[in-house]
Amino acid sequence: MLNAKGSIFDLDGTILDSMGMWMDIDIRFLREHGIRATEDYSQAVKTMGYRGAAEYTVARYGLSLSPEEVIARWSEMADAAYASEIRLKSGAIDYLRCLREAGQKLAVATALGFSSVESALSNNRILDLFDVFTMVHEVKRGKTHPDIYLLAAERLGFPPRDCVVYEDILPGILAAKSAGFTVCGVYDFSSARDWDRITEAADHTIADWSDLL
Repeated sequence: MLNAKGSIFDLDGTILDSMGMWMDIDIRFLREHGIRATEDYSQAVKTMGYRGAAEYTVARYGLSLSPEEVIARWSEMADAAYASEIRLKSGAIDYLRCLREAGQKLAVATALGFSSVESALSNNRILDLFDVFTMVHEVKRGKTHPDIYLLAAERLGFPPRDCVVYEDILPGILAAKSAGFTVCGVYDFSSARDWDRITEAADHTIADWSDLL
């Protein structure tokens, strides 16, 4: 277990085994509009949050939809999966409970909207383990900047030096490190090509949550 006063967790690809679902949503949504999804598109939108990703998608493909309409469709597709299909990564629930038993306060820092967060965590019976929920849409910049982690720490009531950030994506790891957080990189297949750089940048790395138990 990593010692700290507060722990801040990304969800997709970190606690939730869900990145495959988002790739599927990218494919299905773009297919509905006669567009083939590409890897560079998925990599571009994964740090942006709903609003930024929707604006990017409309601009990139010249869609005749508003960002609000894109967000509504994504939310519809995602909420159905989060409410019934998406499961936790192996060992995640045991680690979260271990931190709670040790007296740590826990926060979520995610690009998801709250409806998806609530659906996923309730479905996996861990919603009540978290003290704080922080979304990218609440800050000015996405996860290439430390804003969301700083807001989560502020809500927990601790400075960055007293918190650990758990992330699976390299931009988020670099951003959190730049703000003075201790960072644990969590392996996910969607970021496999960045794993060497993640290992270099993060203070700790894990291939599975059982590595910390």
